[in-house]
Amino acid sequence: MMNYHGGQLKKEGLIDLSVNIPQIKFENELKALIYDSLEEMMKYPEIDGITARRSIGEALGLSESEIVLGNGATDLIYLIARALKFESAVILQPTFTEYERALKQNQTEIEHVATFMERDLNMMHVSDAVLKTARLRFGRMAEAAYFCNPNNPTGHFIHADEIEKFLALFPENEVPTLVIDESFVEFKDRPDHHEKMKVLTQKYPIIIIRSMTKTYRVPGIRIGYLFGSKFLIEKINKLREPWALNHFALRMIPYFMKQSAFRSDLEKWVITESTWVEDQFKGINGVDVFSAEANFVLIKLDYEVEICEKIYRDLIDQDVHFRKCLDFRGLDASYYRIAISTREENQKMINAFRSVLKAYIKSVK
Repeated sequence: MMNYHGGQLKKEGLIDLSVNIPQIKFENELKALIYDSLEEMMKYPEIDGITARRSIGEALGLSESEIVLGNGATDLIYLIARALKFESAVILQPTFTEYERALKQNQTEIEHVATFMERDLNMMHVSDAVLKTARLRFGRMAEAAYFCNPNNPTGHFIHADEIEKFLALFPENEVPTLVIDESFVEFKDRPDHHEKMKVLTQKYPIIIIRSMTKTYRVPGIRIGYLFGSKFLIEKINKLREPWALNHFALRMIPYFMKQSAFRSDLEKWVITESTWVEDQFKGINGVDVFSAEANFVLIKLDYEVEICEKIYRDLIDQDVHFRKCLDFRGLDASYYRIAISTREENQKMINAFRSVLKAYIKSVK
């Protein structure tokens, strides 16, 4: 059985804010690139994607041998679990649900630590909670620790300096392998974080996952990659299947890596629209909004769960759809994750919220 994800509701005229896909579009040159690739469909793509891996490596300051390609970030999440077969793992919650599913498929024992509902994370406290929880369950620290950065769905971002503090607090013989999903990290420019993370991968066992699907608005063409500590990359590469990516994806990667102007526009859009959306929600009675470091915001409705379900259905009737958070550990029907869109769609969404909530205003806790 598949986990629940956004983008599943199909309705004509629907503003679908359940999927975190940016609204900054490429010019026609991307379409031309795809069109020019049509004739290549009669040929096999590169078996190991060496050209694409080299372009990523050049952008990151790494060699192509340190890059593993995936058919989207989710493919890599399952590949890591399959290749490394951790005996035990801790997942910082609430977060993306596929980490748990991938680990369970490989018989990894899992413990969950609720950390991401704190507004201001203290990584010393997080490290202490993770270590205590793991020792209570496994008798020692878990072999791996998973978290999303920025976190889906809460939007927390943990800078590399804080990650270093987190790792430094573990006893030398209990340092876990960190699996960090940075699928949303490129929505803002963080050069100092990226440089520090490269340094940390040489000192600690770390794997970093990235998603081009999210950044470059191509969910239909699954593209992801990972990099990290060399000995872990070698293990993962041994189980990486041949022809993991199709020809279209491989052609797009070098093109995307050169799009610095697009990434700059993307950051401006995210900052402008996310700030506007957060400010609008702060002015609505009965809505609590979490500040996010990605292209979405998490809100909590201050209503009973049964009423929140009615509000959700009423908003769909107004052609606005969000990501319900029922399947995220520790969250319930009062939490919605809302993707940032164009100003026009964001305004329609806010108007729909205000209109629907008028009928329930007396039910605010």
